Amino acid sequence: MPQPTTDRDPIERVLKESLHRTVRVEAPSEGGPGAGHVVKRFHSARFPRRLFDRWRAQRELAALRRLRTAGLPVPVPIAIQRKGRSWELVTELLEGAVPLREIIAGRAPWPATPGALARGLGRLLAALHVAGIAHGDLHAGNVMIDAAGEPWLVDLAHVGRRARGPAHSVSELVRLAADVREQVSVTFRARFLLAFLHALPDAARANLPEPKALAREVEIRARCERRRVITHARRRWTRASSAVRLHRTSGVGYLRQDIPLELPARLHAALIGVAPATSRAKDPSPHFVLPLPLHAERPMIGYVDLPWPLLRERWYESARLAMHEIGAARPVFLARTPRAFAVFELPAGTRSLAQILDRDGPAPVRRLARALGTLVGHLHDRGLTVRGLVPGNVWIAPDGECSLGIGLALFALAPSRRIASVNEAAALLGDPSRVARAAFCAAYVAAHRGGRAERAALREELLRG
Repeated sequence: MPQPTTDRDPIERVLKESLHRTVRVEAPSEGGPGAGHVVKRFHSARFPRRLFDRWRAQRELAALRRLRTAGLPVPVPIAIQRKGRSWELVTELLEGAVPLREIIAGRAPWPATPGALARGLGRLLAALHVAGIAHGDLHAGNVMIDAAGEPWLVDLAHVGRRARGPAHSVSELVRLAADVREQVSVTFRARFLLAFLHALPDAARANLPEPKALAREVEIRARCERRRVITHARRRWTRASSAVRLHRTSGVGYLRQDIPLELPARLHAALIGVAPATSRAKDPSPHFVLPLPLHAERPMIGYVDLPWPLLRERWYESARLAMHEIGAARPVFLARTPRAFAVFELPAGTRSLAQILDRDGPAPVRRLARALGTLVGHLHDRGLTVRGLVPGNVWIAPDGECSLGIGLALFALAPSRRIASVNEAAALLGDPSRVARAAFCAAYVAAHRGGRAERAALREELLRG
């Protein structure tokens, strides 16, 4: 017979959940005895993989003990335990610590100045290098920052016994830089790299390239690595994951995790009697605009009656832009049955550039050029470009921010696309004057997160072109 809960029962909160692992916090209730714990449960979905759950828990427990012996900041390991058909790893809770990802995304306050935090991260990675340890999965979600601004390492499932020389240390730098580069400044990354180099012994530093050459190598590789990771991760948007949930109430579909569960039924009802229209822009796909906002007072646009591979590709492209922190229509719901359609949301009050030009006449050129320059600069900084920028596929929010529509093909960036994008933006504005071009180029260079020399070369190239 289940026992009734009391005020002193521990409070459980799920931090991460996937097909093979679940991480939850068991914090004591107010006034309850003891400290909080973090429980990582290994519950592989398939039988052959399930045989290794105990080994994975034991391996991470051994890694925690080894890193604590080396003096590295990791949680205190407690034990592993059997729970039903699964195995659990129990560690002490880091009180007041938040993931680095939450801080740089603006969802948690900075416990220290950005410079101090960057230097702490550099010293931590140098300590790993000196200890001969490779984390193997270093990203902003696996670094916790405590109330004093000091970093801690978590999720040690991929820790190796010995780093494979300076090349592997550079790979760790690249992996972390790739994960944070779109949310932190160039100055933050430079301080992190310098702190890493200064914390290394002279013998270890001698095996690495010069600081400028190392910074250039890390930046170039981090950009490529980020694009590769996101291209692979977009598949998470068509299976149950931390991004979307599988929804079967009204047919089979995929619903973004933060969207209310009742929205798909409302979308299916709203589609009854909605005839797909054809865009006047260079995107003749059948689409529809829902007449009323159905979620958070934001307008929604979607595509219907498209072949499933094409519909899924549009969903993937929108998800990729969202993961790259680029202004674009955000994926909401992808339905496969009974009628295939995809729905995306836009910021409240958003209108297409075509609507603005038709109803309001010429827009303020300088302001619009800056917004377009920022958008294209962010794309090129991520190593992406678009094909066929037209007024119907560029959306303007009330605050002047630009967003991309749905269905624009994304490719790897070619150097010649820089000048082509400036010319496309000038055609969108209908104003090829030097004022518009200069405003676009200034915003483009500011949005680009490369180094000072690279940004100066970009400015000269664009203005000359």
